Amino acid sequence: MGGVQFPHLTKIAKELWQWSETRNIMIFASYNTSADNSVADAESQRVHPDIEWSYAFQKIVHHFGYPEVDIFASRSNCKCSVVTSDSD
Repeated sequence: MGGVQFPHLTKIAKELWQWSETRNIMIFASYNTSADNSVADAESQRVHPDIEWSYAFQKIVHHFGYPEVDIFASRSNCKCSVVTSDSD
């Protein structure tokens, strides 16, 4: 079990594995070809901009603190209670 690209997912997988072991639940993974699983395959390869920006936003907040005003957001993607943009 491993994955260096997404260590947080590796941690979750390990916790799930340990949780299931203590309850005598057997977990196994199986391979499905892309042809047999086209919808999930397409979704797994799609990069969602909100996910990428959320990670960057958390790093900024950790370094500078939480902002009071969000000047670049729309109402649908704002991170603060005060939004000055009207792009929505």
